[in-house]
Amino acid sequence: MMKHYFHGERGVTLIETLVAIVVLATVGATMVAGVFTVIKSDESVRTRIAAESLARYELEYIKTMTYLNAPWTYILPGTPPSWDLAHSNLPPGYADYTVTVSASTIAGYDEDIQKVSAVVRYKGSQLLEVDTYLTK
Repeated sequence: MMKHYFHGERGVTLIETLVAIVVLATVGATMVAGVFTVIKSDESVRTRIAAESLARYELEYIKTMTYLNAPWTYILPGTPPSWDLAHSNLPPGYADYTVTVSASTIAGYDEDIQKVSAVVRYKGSQLLEVDTYLTK
């Protein structure tokens, strides 16, 4: 027959249990915060990529036009360029974006060179500005 002696053995105390729960809760909260950060970061990257795509598209559009004397400005959606009233909207899926494209002469140079800027706003806040230069 086997005898069991429990002298010197002790069980798990309430304090140890509470410490273990706190450690597990902290690890769990950290993991949830990490997942949330990844999701927000992904959304931010997608928004920035879309903005860059819109800006580059508009600058390429301007390069296909015959040289237009600066200054001029147009805003999409809403105020299309005076030379192409059909160019008045952004592609579908960009409802929260606006793009302002403008050209200006460069001080100290002749009028045959101009700076063209595309400013992209997302939900009213400026997200990106891309510049290029055009010559006659």
